[in-house]
Amino acid sequence: MRYKKNMILLLFALLLIGIVMTAYARFKYQVGKETHQIRASGQSLVKLVGLAYNGTGEDVDKHLFYRELSHLLSSRKFDYVVIQDKNKDTPIISFFLEDIQNNIPRTVALSSLLSPGFLMQDFILSDGTPCIEFSRPIYKNGSPKVVVRLGKVQADDTFFTLENFMIPFQLVVFILMALVFGYYWFFLLLKPLEKINTATDLAATAPQQGNVQAIVGELETFFKTTHDRLSWAEQEAQQLTAKLKVLEYENHQMFDIFNRLDFGILMVDIKDTVFFINDYLLTLLGMDRENILHHPISDIQGHDAFIAFIQQQHLMDQDHGMARLEVVFPEGQPGQFYQATSQSLTDPDGALFARLIKVVNVSREKESEKSRQDFVNHIAHELRTPLTNIKAYNEMMMEGEISDLEMQKEFFNTINDETNRLDRLIKSILKLAETEIGQVTMKQEIVKVQWLLESCLDSVEAVAREKSIALKTLLPDNMPSLSGDKEMLKSALINVMGNAVKYTPESGSVSVTIRETPETIVFEIKDTGFGISQQDLPHIFEKFYRSENNQVAEQVGNGLGLAITAEIIKNHNGMIEVESEPEQGSHFIVTLPKGNVSIG
Repeated sequence: MRYKKNMILLLFALLLIGIVMTAYARFKYQVGKETHQIRASGQSLVKLVGLAYNGTGEDVDKHLFYRELSHLLSSRKFDYVVIQDKNKDTPIISFFLEDIQNNIPRTVALSSLLSPGFLMQDFILSDGTPCIEFSRPIYKNGSPKVVVRLGKVQADDTFFTLENFMIPFQLVVFILMALVFGYYWFFLLLKPLEKINTATDLAATAPQQGNVQAIVGELETFFKTTHDRLSWAEQEAQQLTAKLKVLEYENHQMFDIFNRLDFGILMVDIKDTVFFINDYLLTLLGMDRENILHHPISDIQGHDAFIAFIQQQHLMDQDHGMARLEVVFPEGQPGQFYQATSQSLTDPDGALFARLIKVVNVSREKESEKSRQDFVNHIAHELRTPLTNIKAYNEMMMEGEISDLEMQKEFFNTINDETNRLDRLIKSILKLAETEIGQVTMKQEIVKVQWLLESCLDSVEAVAREKSIALKTLLPDNMPSLSGDKEMLKSALINVMGNAVKYTPESGSVSVTIRETPETIVFEIKDTGFGISQQDLPHIFEKFYRSENNQVAEQVGNGLGLAITAEIIKNHNGMIEVESEPEQGSHFIVTLPKGNVSIG
């Protein structure tokens, strides 16, 4: 008897402990849930108030704006709203439900005014009441103008309340009732077995054997059914576990693929919380994964334009199309430009559940666009100059202003020279364009280097003789051959040799050396000309580029010769290099592969 009493006391003690622990767990859950809801709603509402108020008070529907603020306060979502100029101590707009204005510490307001972005502060009022404040600056013309502050007095949660203990108490009463009924049901079923203690009892109760067997059969059936259900539940659990592992593996594979992409990927949910970011974008942001994953997007510091773009797209709910923003990341390589695009992700029912932000490096595209623009500008300039001269001289001739025959002849010669200049320029542009886009058909034929050298020397010999420039050659004993388009190779080498003669002063020298390796033939052209400065060297193969050196600018040219040469050498899988210093001459090195010299 005493043993049973102790068991009953122990049972009631355990039930009491269970009630208290369940009530405490529910209490902590409710407190955490309310705190999370306050923080989430505060972060969202401070954005909405900031969007409704543009920082200057202009173009605002004041009636609607004040009505919304009143709704926030009357619904007890917040206890005060303050909109304050960052440069003034007096608020522009302030609403307080209770007399708590004087109880707010001065440091809280100063922290909100000095914060460059969203700020959440937990503090204690002077009367000991806990409070939380959310604040965010509103920018205008790139600088913060006003600060929006929303405050909520947190309720003094008490653990020992009827609400906290009601549900655990009901749960315990239900468990007690289930135990009592189960206890009596089980022992009532087995009560007939107590009479079967001896053989005499068995004989005396022989007429009841059928009832005992039926009870045992029912118990066996019950246990078998329970065992079958447990087996089925275990199989279902195993299948679900296998499916979960497959999904985890697929997610891991997908995220691993995202991490290997050469552009940035960022995914945020409808609450602007980051749930994925790949390594590429982490490097650009200069942040660690643990400091951004599962955090609000506003926690990213130092990238205000990028964050504002994401938040703006989310608030505006742009589900159709993609919005774009050009952005520069300080942590990235200097001179690199990126484009951020935002796109909504929806479920099969069309509901928005996340937003995908892609960041792509567009530096090459911007550079190509700039090159195309520069090319067009150069063409316009180069075409305009001869056309202007032709038009001017022609108008003077047509109006009869020039009566002297010698002067007329000089004008005709000038018009003819400018026309030829224009013709050469157009041909060079067309040839360069055809070479770059691959429309020129290259012949694969055996080109004898002896013939190639003599043809190039014949083309520049007259100009060299006129300037008393000595042409020197250093050749191998056996002149080799190579495979390629001989006319295109001739044009390329004439451009190099012609430049060497053009930019070498009188009585200078130009030397041509030919070397042979097992796989290539190397042409070296050295001159004693003006030379090329270090800032000009990287650009001499660019279209229309000409040095600002006065000695070079005096020579006639359009800046396309070396650009065409570089394209021809490139199409022959060759390479062209240059070494030069001002007043020390230039040294061009053209390396061409021999190719299959058995062709043709």
